[in-house]
Amino acid sequence: MKRIKKGMNPKLIAKIVRTKFASTTRIRARRQIVNEAGLTLKSVEAAGAEAAKPVKVPSMLGVDEDMRDWSLLMILEHNALANAAITRTMKSLGEGEVFESTVNPKTDFMPGVDPGREQVALFEASVESHLQALDALGNLRKTESLKHPVFGELNAHGWNCVFGFHLMLHRKQAEVIVRILKQGE
Repeated sequence: MKRIKKGMNPKLIAKIVRTKFASTTRIRARRQIVNEAGLTLKSVEAAGAEAAKPVKVPSMLGVDEDMRDWSLLMILEHNALANAAITRTMKSLGEGEVFESTVNPKTDFMPGVDPGREQVALFEASVESHLQALDALGNLRKTESLKHPVFGELNAHGWNCVFGFHLMLHRKQAEVIVRILKQGE
């Protein structure tokens, strides 16, 4: 499969990602969620008290300009907010409920300026809530779809895959933040 690179055509990226999601099994998607969440939490742990310090990262795929100067705790808060919306969408589609999303990803998932350590527990709870919802649902591939703002129409399985994919993008950001913090020691 073609590697996604910054600067690629957004429609091509969406097609590549949808193809990746279609070829991902439910078990593999679940495993990715657990793995990416664990790696993200390891980054927060590695930063210790500096987890609250905003760090400017270089331009990165999936990290918008207004997200580049975040702390690790801001990433956790952002992820917890996005996780809840992704889980609601997957669950609704999986239960046969079709709805019109009123979420604005540019404003609704932005963290506060000074989130505290409580974000660790909120992030963990958002991941656990998603996994519980996932385990309670039947076939996610035969549901209606709902448009994702970047990837287009996705069924419940696609939204489940978005959860892990989104965690992966910000886990990479978290790892860069830890590297930058360690260089400054």
